[in-house]
Amino acid sequence: MADVTFKYKVQLSVGVWTDISDDALQNVSTSAKRGVDGNGPMDCVAGTGQCQYTLRNDGDRPGKAMGRYSPVNAACLAGWTFGIPFKLVAVYLGVEYTRFTGKLRVIYPDSGVNEKLQVLVTAYDVMRDLAETDIREIGIQLNQTEAEIVTNVLAALPTASQPIATDIDFGVDTYPYALDDIGVSVKALSVIADAARSAFSFVAVKGDGTLIMRSRHTRALAASLYTFADDAEALDVPADLEGVYNLVRVTIHPKTIDAAATTVLYALTGAVPVVQVGTPLTIWGDYNDPTNAQKLIGGTAVVTALVAYPTASYDYAGNSAIDGTGSDQTANLSIVATAFASTVKLVVTNNGAVPIYLVAPSTTVPMLRVRGKGVYDRGPQTFEAMTVQDYGTRSLEIDMPYQDDPDIGQSAATFVENQYDSLTRQARSLVFKANKSHDKMLCALQVEPGDRITVSETVTGLVLVEANVQSVADDIIENVWTCTLGLAPADTFAFWQLGIAGASELGETTVLGF
Repeated sequence: MADVTFKYKVQLSVGVWTDISDDALQNVSTSAKRGVDGNGPMDCVAGTGQCQYTLRNDGDRPGKAMGRYSPVNAACLAGWTFGIPFKLVAVYLGVEYTRFTGKLRVIYPDSGVNEKLQVLVTAYDVMRDLAETDIREIGIQLNQTEAEIVTNVLAALPTASQPIATDIDFGVDTYPYALDDIGVSVKALSVIADAARSAFSFVAVKGDGTLIMRSRHTRALAASLYTFADDAEALDVPADLEGVYNLVRVTIHPKTIDAAATTVLYALTGAVPVVQVGTPLTIWGDYNDPTNAQKLIGGTAVVTALVAYPTASYDYAGNSAIDGTGSDQTANLSIVATAFASTVKLVVTNNGAVPIYLVAPSTTVPMLRVRGKGVYDRGPQTFEAMTVQDYGTRSLEIDMPYQDDPDIGQSAATFVENQYDSLTRQARSLVFKANKSHDKMLCALQVEPGDRITVSETVTGLVLVEANVQSVADDIIENVWTCTLGLAPADTFAFWQLGIAGASELGETTVLGF
C-alpha cells in the first residue's frame, strides 16, 4: 500500500498560502474533477472543474472559534471569503503535488449551534472564469494560428480572469480571419473553444492551474504515461452506437472581404442621443451586414478618424436641436473611436456650452457611423466522408468556425469517419485505487487531461489500447484515493509519420493525418 496525505490551502492574504488541513474532515469525501466531459471527436475543450470538501466550523478546540468559516460571522477568519485562491495538495514521500487549483465559489455553513457545525466548500477552476467573462476589447485576428488566437484572447481579459500560467503548443493551422463573429457579449471560453475546434486542438487545466493547449500533432506523438493490465477497479467500454459515426460532415468558413474601407460597418439608429456638457457619452456598436442588418459581421481596416460634418461623406454631426434645425455644433464634438473585431467603442465628448444632439442637419435621423472593410461569412463549405456499415447510418456534423482550408475540411471528415465508424479499441473511463501500489500512486499524482495511457483488459478484449485522458476525477476519504480517468480513443490521433515503423503503414497502423 502507498500512503498519501492531503493538504488544503487557501490564500487568506494575497500571495500567502495558509494550510487549513486540520479543519478538513477526513471521514467525508473530498471530490475534485477537471478536464473534458465526453469522448467524441469534438469533445476537446474543458468545462468548469471543481473541488468540494467539508470543514469543521465548531469551537471545540483551543483557538478555534465557532463560525470561523461562516463568511458573515463576526468570528470569521480574516480573509476567508468568496473568490480567494484554493489548492488541494497531495503529499507523497515528502513531495507535494498540486492536484487542484481554483477559487472558492460556494461556502455553505450548517446552521444551528446543536447541529453538525460543518461548512461545505466548493472551488471552481479557471475554466469557470473563462466561461463567465465577456471578451470584446480585442481586434480581429489576421493570419493567426489557433495558438496565437487563444493567447491573444487570454491577454485581452482582466487579470483576475486569466489563468495563473499557460502551456500552449505552437499552432498548426493559420486562419486569414478569425473572431469576426464575437459580438459585444460573447464569453471568452466560447471564443477559445471555436479556435480549438477549428484545429482539433485540446484545451484543459492541469492540477496546478496551468491552462494547456495541445495541438492535434502533439497528441499524435504523445507517449503513454502508464499501462493498466487487468488491474483497474472498473473499465467502461462502449455498449451501444452512441459514439459511432460512419457519415461525417465537416463545415469550414472561408471569408469574403470588402475591397475598400468604405463600407458602413456601424450606423447609429433609433432615438437621437444627446451629449451633455462635460459628460462623455459612450456607445458600443456591432458591425452589421449592409444587406442584412440582423447579421453580425467582422471588420478590418476600420477608419477610426471619423469625418465631421460638413465635409462630404461625413461620419457624424451635432446640432443644438433634436430635429437638426438648430445651430450646427459639430465642431464642439470630439469622438474617440476604438475598433475591435466586430464591435466599435465610441466615446463622444461635448466641448461646447449647450447640449448637442447627434443628428443629421434638418432631419430627425441620428448621425454617427463607422466605416471599414466588412468580413463576411457568406459561403460556408461542407465536406463529407461516408462508409457503408451493417448498423445503418450514424451521422456527425462538425463545424470549424475559423477554418478556411478545403483540404483540411475534407481531410478532417475522412479522418474522423475512419476512426469513429466502429466500437473497436475504445474505452470511455477507467477507475483505479491510487493507494494500491507505488506505480499507481505516481500515476494518480502525475496524470493530467491531455496525457495518454495504455489499457489491456481480458474480458472486454482490449489489448494494448492507447487512450487519451480527457478528464481526471478524484475521490478521497481517510486518505484513500480513488481516481477516475475519462478517456477518448487515442487512435483518433494516430497520424501517418514518414519512415517511422508502427506509424507509417498507411491503412494498417495509421490513417492519413491533416
